[in-house]
Amino acid sequence: MSFQSLNPVNKSKSLVSLSKSLAYVLRHGAAKEGLTINSEGFIRVDDLLKNKLFSNTNIKEIQEVVDTNDKKRFHMELKSDGIYYIRANQGHTLESVDQVEMTQVLSVDQVGTVFHGTYRKHLQSILSEGLKRMDRNHIHLVNKIEGQEITSGMRGSCNMIIYIDVPLLLQDGIKLYLSANNVALTEGLNDTGLLPPKYFIKITDAKNGVTIWQR
Repeated sequence: MSFQSLNPVNKSKSLVSLSKSLAYVLRHGAAKEGLTINSEGFIRVDDLLKNKLFSNTNIKEIQEVVDTNDKKRFHMELKSDGIYYIRANQGHTLESVDQVEMTQVLSVDQVGTVFHGTYRKHLQSILSEGLKRMDRNHIHLVNKIEGQEITSGMRGSCNMIIYIDVPLLLQDGIKLYLSANNVALTEGLNDTGLLPPKYFIKITDAKNGVTIWQR
């Protein structure tokens, strides 16, 4: 059934469901689903549409998800071979995806306020061990530019914000990147996937801004 034939509520639900399926395949499940994904994270759209997860989907509906996703999670383009490809802009756990379009941050002028959204229940472990990338390829950070809305980088349910010392990061040679949808990404200290508390400026309550911890 086409999205166009659905009422607004059901269409919205269908778009969300398709977005979740795309995120799963493009970030984590390509190999498991038998789909070829290149080092830049691209999968052929025609291959995607042959997969059982997308058996009732067409390219126009995928394009609509790409265009309307509030976090700008996906990018689709027509390559020189005349074939449409799609990728997730960030959030990969696939080791083979290591050349996704990213801009390395070499100066503090390239970013705004950089922070990480998380949950207060993790406070003590974070202060003890630092931030971890977990099963992702990078630690995800919000890059908040003054006057612009935050489109991606943290869950809306996060109740704690950790502000990151970008000058110290760059001074110590920790690599920081910006994804195509403006999420700040780092592999941590010495590419270990760990960002120690040394690089935290302060931690605040996400709702009221009250300082929970300060360096």
